[in-house]
Amino acid sequence: QSYAVAGGPGTGYSAITRSSIVFNEAGVNGVGPVLRGLRNSIARRGLKGWRNLSERFQQADFRKNGGVMRGDWQRMHRNMGLGLSPEEQELLFRSFSQGRKDGTMDSRECFRAIRGQLDDRRLALVNRLFDFLSQGQGTVLDTAIKERFDAKSTPICLVGAKDARSERQDFDEAVDHFSGGKGFDSEGFASFFTMLSAMYPEEDEFKLITTTVFGIRDANLGGC
Repeated sequence: QSYAVAGGPGTGYSAITRSSIVFNEAGVNGVGPVLRGLRNSIARRGLKGWRNLSERFQQADFRKNGGVMRGDWQRMHRNMGLGLSPEEQELLFRSFSQGRKDGTMDSRECFRAIRGQLDDRRLALVNRLFDFLSQGQGTVLDTAIKERFDAKSTPICLVGAKDARSERQDFDEAVDHFSGGKGFDSEGFASFFTMLSAMYPEEDEFKLITTTVFGIRDANLGGC
């Protein structure tokens, strides 16, 4: 898969896949609440918000090695209106620059930490959806996930907060961006749905996203 945070196809790593280093929000003093606040802020902007965050990291990574300089991080924060205090901006920068010899912030790890993780129940729903869409091939093609996606059945459209056409466009553009045009393996698929999970904190809404929205009845998911 392509590097969806700070580069393009062929750069050798991906912002969407799970890192070999698991960032512990509770392990760094004060960073957990900042990450959760950012996660909620981006999630309120929908998949377009996650894609914009990824693209801004890409633009700020001038060396194409995942590193973002302090000034570029501050400029990116200001342009996106992320709403962090100067102290919070510095806390994140220091937290994700540890261990980097060039003194830059690791945008890959920062993006993954902002995105967060799926709990076991939601991961089970996502894995079963992956099995359904991949048809045993080990990869969900872009065309398969787009064709199955019913925008008008999403919670945000059901309540009239967004029209189906706009939701469809945002979804398709997010799939294109985060898959790099190569589809999703199981890990990338779960990471993509982690962003949707942040957008839909209510359990019934997320279950809808992983079932009805893709034309699947609950019974097909083993009653989970």
